[in-house]
Amino acid sequence: MTVQKRDGRKVQFDKEKIKIAVLKAFIDVDGEETAYAKEKARDIANYIESLNKSMTVEEIQDQVEERLMASNRKDVARKYIIYRNNRTSIREKNTQLMKDISEKLNANNVQNQNANVDEKSFGGRVGEASDTVLKKYALDNCMSEMARNNHLDNEIYIHDLNSYAVGMHNCLSIPFDKLLAEGFNTRQTDVRPAQSVSTAFQLVAVIFQLQSLQQFGGVSATHLDWTMIPYVRKSFYKHYIDGCIYIEGKDSCWLQQNIYDYINDPECFAEEQGIESDLWKELPKVYKYAIDMTEKEVYQAVEGLYHNLNTLQSRSGNQLPFTSINYGTCIQPEGRMVTKALLEVSINGIGRLHKTSIFPCGIFQCMKGVSRKPGDPNYDLFRLALKSTAQRLYPNYANVDWSGNEGYDRNDPKTFFSTMGCVEGNEIITYKFKNNLYVESFKRMWYRLSDYFDIKQQVNGNNENLYLEVDDIKIYDTEKGFVSVKKVIRNTSSEWLNVKMSHGRSLICTIDHPFHTNRGRVRADELKKNDVININPSQYYEENLVFDEHKAWLLGFILCDGCYDGHLSSSIALDTEDDIEVAYIERMKECFDSNIEVIERHRGSKGNYKDLCSVGNVTGIIDYLSTKYEGLTKARRHIPNEVFSWNYNAKLSFLAGMIDADGYINPTTHNGSVVQIGSTNKELALQQMALAQSLGMPCAVYQNHYSKKNPNAIRYRIEFAPSDDLLTFIVSHKKLDNYVENETNYCFFKSEVNSVTTISNMSEYSYDVETESDHFEVSGIYSHNCRTANGWDINGFGQLKDGRGNICPVTIIMPTLAKEAEEYIVNNEAFWGTKEIVDYFMQLLNQKIHEAKDMLLERFEWICSQSPDSAKFMYENGVIEGYDGQDIRSALKHGTLAIGQLGLAETLQILIGCDHTTDKGMELAKQIEQLFKDRCAEFKEQYKLNFGVYYTPAENLCFTAMKKFQEKYGVIPNVSDKKFFTNSIHVPVWIKMTPTEKIDIESQLTGYSSAGCITYVELEGSVKNNLDALEAIINYAMDKDIPYFAINVPNDMCTNCGYCDDINNECPMCGCNEIRRLRRVTGYLTGDYKSAFNSGKQQEVEMRVKHQKL
Repeated sequence: MTVQKRDGRKVQFDKEKIKIAVLKAFIDVDGEETAYAKEKARDIANYIESLNKSMTVEEIQDQVEERLMASNRKDVARKYIIYRNNRTSIREKNTQLMKDISEKLNANNVQNQNANVDEKSFGGRVGEASDTVLKKYALDNCMSEMARNNHLDNEIYIHDLNSYAVGMHNCLSIPFDKLLAEGFNTRQTDVRPAQSVSTAFQLVAVIFQLQSLQQFGGVSATHLDWTMIPYVRKSFYKHYIDGCIYIEGKDSCWLQQNIYDYINDPECFAEEQGIESDLWKELPKVYKYAIDMTEKEVYQAVEGLYHNLNTLQSRSGNQLPFTSINYGTCIQPEGRMVTKALLEVSINGIGRLHKTSIFPCGIFQCMKGVSRKPGDPNYDLFRLALKSTAQRLYPNYANVDWSGNEGYDRNDPKTFFSTMGCVEGNEIITYKFKNNLYVESFKRMWYRLSDYFDIKQQVNGNNENLYLEVDDIKIYDTEKGFVSVKKVIRNTSSEWLNVKMSHGRSLICTIDHPFHTNRGRVRADELKKNDVININPSQYYEENLVFDEHKAWLLGFILCDGCYDGHLSSSIALDTEDDIEVAYIERMKECFDSNIEVIERHRGSKGNYKDLCSVGNVTGIIDYLSTKYEGLTKARRHIPNEVFSWNYNAKLSFLAGMIDADGYINPTTHNGSVVQIGSTNKELALQQMALAQSLGMPCAVYQNHYSKKNPNAIRYRIEFAPSDDLLTFIVSHKKLDNYVENETNYCFFKSEVNSVTTISNMSEYSYDVETESDHFEVSGIYSHNCRTANGWDINGFGQLKDGRGNICPVTIIMPTLAKEAEEYIVNNEAFWGTKEIVDYFMQLLNQKIHEAKDMLLERFEWICSQSPDSAKFMYENGVIEGYDGQDIRSALKHGTLAIGQLGLAETLQILIGCDHTTDKGMELAKQIEQLFKDRCAEFKEQYKLNFGVYYTPAENLCFTAMKKFQEKYGVIPNVSDKKFFTNSIHVPVWIKMTPTEKIDIESQLTGYSSAGCITYVELEGSVKNNLDALEAIINYAMDKDIPYFAINVPNDMCTNCGYCDDINNECPMCGCNEIRRLRRVTGYLTGDYKSAFNSGKQQEVEMRVKHQKL
């Protein structure tokens, strides 16, 4: 009797195997080996043997199942069936795994999942096969069932799954300044510090190579032009010395005395003697020789870097390191020389045919005042960058002035400080300092805190744009209470808007000030009529100071209607305010021991009044009042901050004093009455609003232009319904007689935008704060910080870029969620429409963002569990900053955990039938992006890790995610009728529009991202002949607050003669039809897209339209 195995082999039947399998099922159920179990196992084995015929393994197992089911032990039969099914599942998985491995080893189904990998090469085949095993291992052994299911169900994609199990992280910005200056260790040896620019550039390539083996993502240099300054100088000194010897014939004694001693004396020389110092120009011929030789060496060093980074394959699949270099901000001659060489080498190309360089990805850093306009010191380099872009696609353009940056400092390119604005200085904020409560204007806070903290320049040499780096300051956030403040910022601003709201309030702010609206975060210049803004109808207060009520009334009265500049007096009406006169006289005597002389004043047509004048020595009282009000004239006075900490009755009495002095009680049109107080002092009016609201009386603020002679003169009027408690403290019976009890709730929680108008000829300081919560309250309006720091490290490194990077990303496949939401509502709701589908989608998206967070935390913990010996170069040399020598978490906690997204355009099509090129689509898009942003901000604070919103490039994912989507949902018009999903928030590639229109659309969304994004436009190759147009487009993108921008132009090259342009079927120069067609994947370039890209990306390239005038 023979048995046919599953692989086709035939073997002799062995009934002992049947006995063992059956007995195992009994033991699993009974927990022990019983006599009955042995007997039953033997009987089943003997029965199958008695059949005496050749059988397959499956047929034998069928017989075992039947005999067990026929017995009285159905429980054992079920256990056997489950065991058999599990074994079948494992066997099928292993069989599929072997098929997948075989496919990869034989390159039978090349996917080009990574455009930088040659899957047909030996290295590519080995790498792809091992990746297949590593991915399966990670899914089965390294993560929760939730994470695994999200990945397999095409809901949340886990990037670089092949690197999960070994615990690699993603990408890193390398601290080249440190490594080149100090040297570094490798496994076999150590490397000395660089002593010339040529050596420095060689080591940059080496370090890129070494670090790329410690991680799975890209490596970058954040400011290579600045980094190379000392090494350009070292080379220049050597060439200068050679010139002294061979041109001037100087001997060693002269060199020692005039050159060597000077260079080696840090006090005399240090780093200050750059290559344009007058010191070197004393020998003109030598100087010219040294400059010429240095320029030649820099150019050759850069050429070497480009060739190294395009030939030294350091990963499986003949893969080059993903390298990026940033440059363009250094205005020192050495840095400019480096930037010029980087661009010239890029333009010239590499190799025999001068091919466009794939790596490094060049990034020109655009900075206002440095390179953007004619007259800027690096404008010539910007123009050279434009020439390179038009011919070679690189460089891309980074916006140093992006509002998402915290700022920049020209002398410290590792960090940046922004020069954007916020609100006008008389708007009020609530904050605590040294345990004291303050409710005052931005302007007053600035001057108060500048007595305690150093004022720093945002940009060296610019004395106007300043900031205070503060501690022990907490500012009020409407939703979170008091939050820590990192910086208080003051800028010069000339572009102002007046945002008027339906509850009477107006906020004067810069055009880029972000409001928290029903449409999400919206810039002031993008607000629309009827946008809803959150308003706080209350005001934070304390009651820890007990203050005399009569004295409080006097302080309120004198603040609004008193004069104490040399003498002390207050004014009242001549005939109708005797009750105020009596109270004033009595309380001045009681509180200040001051006698009052009443003097009548007659002004004819202007009316008559009384002056209540203090007599005798009033110097002490004046000093007291000047200290309390912090100003003599009415325009400079303000409510003392301590008032907001007084006891309840004292606050009421102070407010009543202001009403008696300068207020009214007037009837309204809605069956009631309101208190109104007028003032030309904006800070005082807003403080009055805050005080009323701290006492439970929501307040409106109105303004009007009251002078024809001075159209900029504004009077402010606060208005609120008085409480019964307040009325008991008001002295004037005339005013009280006008009171009518209110029948409506005079309260505002939200306000609509009525209008947004430009303010002409206003040049004032604007003020902003940077808070840990990204929000604060300004004049009762819930507000965003103007600069949500991109990559701001919550664990202490701030905006330091070097030595930090992205730890790991995941990407939410939003079209899958949209389709799931649609199907759920359609199948479960009797009455439904678009709103119900959108609402459920937002709930589902919120859930998946939380699950994405949990998946990132899982992987972060897995990465942190690795030994530092796994990446010895990185940890031993401090390539990743912050490592304490014991726990790698100390370094990894400074990196980013990125929650990405894919397919916004298709998601909107599923949900509402249009994409974000329409107003309807953009409105929903902003709600979606705001949800991402809000959740990441919450996670960042809760877990003290740098969660960020990531606009995923999706080079391969756009294709693989669509394949899975189509397998489940089929072809849906405008959604899955192509081979790819649209990247992140990009405009679909086939929609025709101008470059500025595309920028206008995507710029509304890029501010939500804090972990990476890119915007690009497609142009004709002819743009190389119109650099002015290219400059205008890039500057437009920078001005529209695009953080990272790229230009796509056709880059076709004849492989025979090297001719490069937009080529049709054959080269116009030599007739060759072998054309290399270089295209951008998303941010970086790759080889010929027809062979390097997957089929989805190839189709995307072919569907791309040129963005040009329609």
